Amino acid sequence: MNNIFFWHQLRIHRTWQFKVPLLMCFPYLAAFVSGMHAQIFFQAVALSFVTIIGFAGFAYTLNDLGDIAVDQKANKENAVQHLGRMKTILLILFCLVLTLAPWYFLPHSNFSIFLLFFELLFFYLYAMKPFRLKERGVAGLLCDALYAHALPAVLAFYTFMCYNKDGFSFFPYILPSIFLWQLLCGLRNIVFHQMNDYQYDKAADVKTWVSKNGLAKAEFIVKGLLILELMAFFLFLLLLTNLYHVYILFPAYFLYLIYTLVKYRKALSGLPLNDIKFIFLDQFYLYWLPLLILAWLVQIEMFYLLMFIIHFVSFQNALKPWLNYQLKYFKKSV
Repeated sequence: MNNIFFWHQLRIHRTWQFKVPLLMCFPYLAAFVSGMHAQIFFQAVALSFVTIIGFAGFAYTLNDLGDIAVDQKANKENAVQHLGRMKTILLILFCLVLTLAPWYFLPHSNFSIFLLFFELLFFYLYAMKPFRLKERGVAGLLCDALYAHALPAVLAFYTFMCYNKDGFSFFPYILPSIFLWQLLCGLRNIVFHQMNDYQYDKAADVKTWVSKNGLAKAEFIVKGLLILELMAFFLFLLLLTNLYHVYILFPAYFLYLIYTLVKYRKALSGLPLNDIKFIFLDQFYLYWLPLLILAWLVQIEMFYLLMFIIHFVSFQNALKPWLNYQLKYFKKSV
């Protein structure tokens, strides 16, 4: 049993550092545009963290359960392989309780229930037989992008907007833009993931979209996805500016792009695609975007400064390396 908890802890930590910071942008934005009081916000965030851990645990357990035969063939460690049926069922039920229990307290509607149902359904369809969409080409890419990015982002923004529905008149514009941006972000992420796992998947005879179509075609497709994602992100930022008067984000990203283009201008042609997507997109999404929104929120209500500190301490961000450098320089100087 210790093995399963070790693997889940490791994977949830990775989710915490590389997915949750971007996901938290949507509650932060909703808090701003809906005028949410900070004390109510903190209660909702605490409940959200519980459901996020439940979702992650449920997804990873199903994924390992569906991969047992494949991992045996490739001599790869599998967390649930030796767990036994009863313990596996109990673990899945425990993760479902963590996932669903907070929604007794969080605001929800038929739309929320619809999103929750399909989020859990896509976990199952992606990993488990007879569906196992992860080995069914484009269907697997879409399924992963939906459950890992598009649906959680829409659900997070919608849930926090439910605390004050003044901004709901703009939902027909803002929700599709969130969905489109995150769908494209999810699609390029899963293509990159399959490209990185290409050799393992070929050896294990796992028929992902990339293992079927080859690295050259995958690289061509992912370049197009990155361009479309950039356009969708710009659209999202413009809508935030025009509909909700969030003025800081669009010029901040524009300046960030100019800075990075100048900084890497000599090495740009030789940068691997992995580096390009991290430098020009992920680094802003994960490190700068949440902090910028929180800084904007602090101007509205000082109590949000506590959330800024919690986010700063809990996640990787753009200020930590700079502050560490300054601290080391100060120690040397004294």
